[in-house]
Amino acid sequence: MDVRKVYLNMVAEQKRGAVVEEEKVVEWLFDESGNQQFQSGNIYLGKVMDIIPGMEAAFVHIGADKNGFLYRDELLEYQRYKDTVSLEENNTQVPSINRLLTKGQAILVQITKESVGTKGARLTEISSLPGKFIIYIPKGNYVAVSKKMSTESVREKWRKFGKEWLREKEGMIIRTAAEKVDESVVVNELNASGTI
Repeated sequence: MDVRKVYLNMVAEQKRGAVVEEEKVVEWLFDESGNQQFQSGNIYLGKVMDIIPGMEAAFVHIGADKNGFLYRDELLEYQRYKDTVSLEENNTQVPSINRLLTKGQAILVQITKESVGTKGARLTEISSLPGKFIIYIPKGNYVAVSKKMSTESVREKWRKFGKEWLREKEGMIIRTAAEKVDESVVVNELNASGTI
């Protein structure tokens, strides 16, 4: 089994990294810009700065000049609530953002849309890590398979594979590119995502 490791080091304003395969460095990474990039897809530990109940949203500080914006629908706890309760059938009231977050709370978020003009970045707590064959969703709690795969039996095979390899609340989307590769290749990518 191929094992790939990434080592990161940050000294003052210099960021360095090394990609190691089979105990040999295969790639060096350097960033001496000193400017932290708040790009779409990046994941940060943020702090809830303000909650706006009327908008069902919160402002979260992630280290950027402007606080990021997080809607209630992008919270894991809200998604879990939706999954366990049918709001229409049970006439249950949707939980407000005040019940799901508190000011000063630390929260792990991913940027879904970068900051533009006077608006801070758009954030989600439902993070995902895209790869060549899968999109790993640490708290997704489901397996989805590309509809572009050739047959329903192939899709079912991959769906079963996903359910066998994921733990607890993990989730993944299996891409069309996985159809023609051996399962071990997809397992390696899943392993690189940090799950197995």
